Amino acid sequence: LVEGLSEKYADLDNRAFAYDGKIYTLGESTLKDMIDGGIPFDEDELNNKGNNVNSNYETAAYTVRINDFVSIQLSFINITEDNLTEEECLLSEVRWYTIYVPKPDFDDSRNEEIVSYLKDAASKICFSFPLDLTKEQLLENNSDATEIDDYNGVEYKIDSEIYLGDSGYDFDFNSDTNHLEEVYITWIH
Repeated sequence: LVEGLSEKYADLDNRAFAYDGKIYTLGESTLKDMIDGGIPFDEDELNNKGNNVNSNYETAAYTVRINDFVSIQLSFINITEDNLTEEECLLSEVRWYTIYVPKPDFDDSRNEEIVSYLKDAASKICFSFPLDLTKEQLLENNSDATEIDDYNGVEYKIDSEIYLGDSGYDFDFNSDTNHLEEVYITWIH
């Protein structure tokens, strides 16, 4: 765990992650902070960093491919009364996902490959929770879920203070193994 991240897996008061040891916080960090911090965005997507974002609008998602199996997507929002460039907007959404999780019906070499990609990703990106998180571990760490759905999802949400809607954490687990497949962390003022 990188210092500054919460020990609570779904901490609604500290929605953050670290990339190469640097912490980025939803609602505080900007796209420019992340570019300057060395997050390896796709160069074609970075061509949009100077684009105008109107008040109360969000950018398209920026994708960072961590390795062949694991990626993150990041979106940014303009909560000011003025127009901003995309790089001036605040981090509003992080989506972490993996295309595979270990499964009992995979052979050992396949599962080892999947685990090696998750470990590789964990050497670059760190959340308050491990990337090989299970649903049981999440509920043990955070028993106060706001919703546990029939599709193996677990949510921790709070209502927005200014905008309509809610934000927080949305964990999705594999239906066979209960291993984390993706998580959305959202922030809205």
